[in-house]
Amino acid sequence: MKHGAIASKELAEFLRERSAIEENNYKLLSKVAKQASNSSSTQGTFAPVWAALRGAAEKLAGLHLQMAQRVAELIKDVSKYADELHKKHKAVKEEEFSTLETVQNIQAITVTLHKAKDICMQKGIELEKLKKDNASQRELEKAEAKFKKAQDDCKTLVEKYTIIRNDFETKMTQACRRFQDVEEAHLKQMKEFLNAYADVLQMNHEQVGQVHVDFKRQCLEMTVDKLLEQFVQSKSTGLEKPGVIEFEDVMMSIAEVTGHSQSEGNVELSKDTSKGANGETGVAGNSHDSKADMGFKGEGSQISGDREMVQEKDREKEKQRDRDRELSHTQATKASRRTTSLLNLFMSNSQAMAFKFGSIHLEKSTVQFAGFAVLA
Repeated sequence: MKHGAIASKELAEFLRERSAIEENNYKLLSKVAKQASNSSSTQGTFAPVWAALRGAAEKLAGLHLQMAQRVAELIKDVSKYADELHKKHKAVKEEEFSTLETVQNIQAITVTLHKAKDICMQKGIELEKLKKDNASQRELEKAEAKFKKAQDDCKTLVEKYTIIRNDFETKMTQACRRFQDVEEAHLKQMKEFLNAYADVLQMNHEQVGQVHVDFKRQCLEMTVDKLLEQFVQSKSTGLEKPGVIEFEDVMMSIAEVTGHSQSEGNVELSKDTSKGANGETGVAGNSHDSKADMGFKGEGSQISGDREMVQEKDREKEKQRDRDRELSHTQATKASRRTTSLLNLFMSNSQAMAFKFGSIHLEKSTVQFAGFAVLA
């Protein structure tokens, strides 16, 4: 029983070391998986291979951690059994205390009986020696009395030994049967622990082997063509080709926008010229009012004629722009905005100059106008 308790404790220590090994394997494989995920080539064509390596390492790490946890649970069971076995051995010792006394008694009576036998034999030898030496009758009687007393003591011890021996045999038989039952139960429980440990090893081995098989299959499936195809699919921008742009179409659009801007600038320039002519007439004096009116009308008719020509050109250009309106719409808008800004700046400067030179006073018509009034 003593060796059984020691064996249970040593088994718990062995399993504890095994669990530590599996936990260390989990940490190392987790480190390897992290290294695979942080590789600088995870964005290239080799990225799927790194993903397979990382997945296999993570699975193996998880399996080792799972085994460490199962072995740790088994350690708890073994430690618990060791404590229970110690208590059981203590109870058996208390119950077999009488057997221990019987063992001590038979050991003691055996020693005493051997001594009695030696004394009896010694007394018999002395008596025989006296008879051979023709000793006196008194000495012979004394020697015979001692020899007889030794025989009686030996006989008494033999009878006592027989009683103790029978009791020892009965109790030892019962104790041995109990010890055998305890030892059989101990071996049965230890074998169950061993079988559980073997099952954990086998399950872990099968799962690890399956991970290796899957990894090998992935490596065979990842051919060079497939790796390139996956990389192209992940980095592609689409299947449609960019549209064709002709240089002539671009230049035609730019020419249309530029021509339209120049026609608008000519119209405004003619208006400013009319303003300047009217301003000079007003400075000359009221004596030329009729000439100023005629010049004003002539300039107005010229402006209206220019506007009609511009409008006709605009209609022709509008027909040309319909062919590629989508392409030139953005550029036309930007150019139109720049032209409008320049035209507004030119208009504001022209109005300021016309207002600076003065206004025209017509006789009795009390009509006073500035350069911007002529445009109105």
